[in-house]
Order: sequence, then structure tokens, then C-alpha cells
Amino acid sequence: MIKLVFVVVFAAAFVLIDYLRKRNHSRKKYRLPDELKSRYKKISITRVDIEILTNEYFEEEIDGADYEVRVIDALYDPGRNYSKINKFASVIVYYYSSMGKKYRFRSETIDLGPDEIEKKIREKGIIDIYFDEKNLQHHYFDLSFLAD
Repeated sequence: MIKLVFVVVFAAAFVLIDYLRKRNHSRKKYRLPDELKSRYKKISITRVDIEILTNEYFEEEIDGADYEVRVIDALYDPGRNYSKINKFASVIVYYYSSMGKKYRFRSETIDLGPDEIEKKIREKGIIDIYFDEKNLQHHYFDLSFLAD
């Protein structure tokens, strides 16, 4: 009985640590350094001002079983050892006009689907973009709201 409790507690701790590690990684991934925020000009835009472009693809994941077991399983069912995972690569695009010219600001690649991005943008209301007025190729989207 004590062993069972220990195993359950250990498994729950492992799942919790894995969840927190992934959440922390996504927060770091989308967070902008404070020096960018203080050095660059900021504009706030709404959902109607942007375009979300998405590429959907599938990635195959191989079963973690031993090689010999996978070989034997493949004799009976060739697709048994693989599973397809639906993934997304999305970007947010904003067109900025300055001195009669139009510039295309593009966010970093976001690994969320368009519906999930739309939902998070609606919750936040605005997206902040930081850019260098002297060199508009240096622009950064504040995507920290996507990690919440």
C-alpha cells in the first residue's frame, strides 16, 4: 500500500514538474527583454489591424517501444508504431505606414493554431509592437500574452 502511494505521488510530481517546465519555456519564448521595451517605439494595435498566417502540418511520432518489439508489431500492423501529430506554424503580420511607404512587420513563428491565437488576442484586446524608428526591420511583437 505504501509503495502504491509512493508511485502515485511520484507520478503526480513528475507530471506537475513537466507541466511547469513547458509553461515556463513558452513564457520565456514569447517574452521580450525590458531593454527593447525602453529603447524602441511602441505602437498598440487591435485584431482588425493584423493578419494571421498559418501553416498546418503533421509530424510523425515513433512509439517508444524497443526496436525488436516495433519490428514484430509492424508485421501485423504497419501503422501501429507511428502516430501523426497535428502541428501549426503561425505568424502575425501588420502593415505599418511611414512617410508614404508601407512596411510589413512579421512576428516570430508561433506554434499555436489560428483559432487559439484569435482567442488569446480577443482576451488581451491589443498587441504591442516595438520597433526602431531608424531601422524598421528591427521590430518585435510582444507575444507574452500567448504563454498565459
